[in-house]
Amino acid sequence: MSSSCFDLSTNLSQLSYSVFSQLSHQLNCQDLWIDLFNDQEKSSPYSLSSAEKEKCLRLQEPGAYLLRLLGNRGQNVKGFLTKLHLSAKVFGPKMDIPQLIRHRIHGELSIR
Repeated sequence: MSSSCFDLSTNLSQLSYSVFSQLSHQLNCQDLWIDLFNDQEKSSPYSLSSAEKEKCLRLQEPGAYLLRLLGNRGQNVKGFLTKLHLSAKVFGPKMDIPQLIRHRIHGELSIR
């Protein structure tokens, strides 16, 4: 797999710099990451301990840190898109831009 190509099984930590950077930036916008990382179930990859959340609040760019964290937790493109899709039902259109970044680069995807 070349550095600019990925598929749904690609780990988030293996995304090309361009895609990783764009997604990271979007997580930083409107503090989108706070809405994504709100799972109460501790086993969820989208659950943050209070220490992790405090660290993110102090970081200038928490999006990059959180994408790496998700990659370390085994999350792939499909899992991330599924989370965005489900979150859009709750939080509305602000979840659309990260999904569109992936769509422009990789094409259509049906998530059920």
